[in-house]
Amino acid sequence: MRRTPDDTACDQVRDRLPLVAAEDDRAPGEAADERRAVEAHLAACEPCRARRDGLARALEALQAAAAESPVEPHAPSLWPALQARIAARAEAPRPRKAADRPRPRKAEVRPTPAPAARSGRTPWTLASPVGALAAAALLALSVGLPLADRAREGSAARIRAASAPLPPAARPLPLVVAPARPETPPASDSPEPADLALLDAPPLLDPEGRAIDVPRPTPPPATPPAVRFDLDRGIPMPPDARVARPAY
Repeated sequence: MRRTPDDTACDQVRDRLPLVAAEDDRAPGEAADERRAVEAHLAACEPCRARRDGLARALEALQAAAAESPVEPHAPSLWPALQARIAARAEAPRPRKAADRPRPRKAEVRPTPAPAARSGRTPWTLASPVGALAAAALLALSVGLPLADRAREGSAARIRAASAPLPPAARPLPLVVAPARPETPPASDSPEPADLALLDAPPLLDPEGRAIDVPRPTPPPATPPAVRFDLDRGIPMPPDARVARPAY
């Protein structure tokens, strides 16, 4: 719904009605011109005049209510007693303090020495326990931090060494042991030929028909092999003389 210029003018005038006094023509300059424009609009607009009259009646009712006192004149009140007490306190003489008392002329007032001067100690000596504690803390930090770093580095090195993979173990060489040679008497270079006549001959019999044992020649005893090594004299042992275990 579009508003007409008359509706817009009514809105502007109604916004200014509470600020317009009934008998106030002393507004200077632009305010007087604005007041005359509002009055011209009120002369031609009946709804705006009715609104102005309603506002005037409301203001009169408020002024009448403000003129009436909420308390009866003969009703008791605490305000006079409060005013009398305030006035009496303001007129009462102020008590004199120690600083306001007159001092004797001959008395010498010496400044009160500081606690440090009375005890014969300087402020540094009073704070010496705190300074000593601070110095001890700094010394402990300066000594403990390098030790802690060194211990941390040592533990890290041990952890790295323990977590490193182990190198492949070297394979042991197999131990080859030569089998022992059986101790047999050395064969003679020229073996004696066997007596074929004795081997093929029939056994001898006695008169009763029993066989007679003929003694056969016995072979010469086997001679032990010559010892050709001596550990005490440094002569090495031949490898073929080893048994089923290492000789050294």
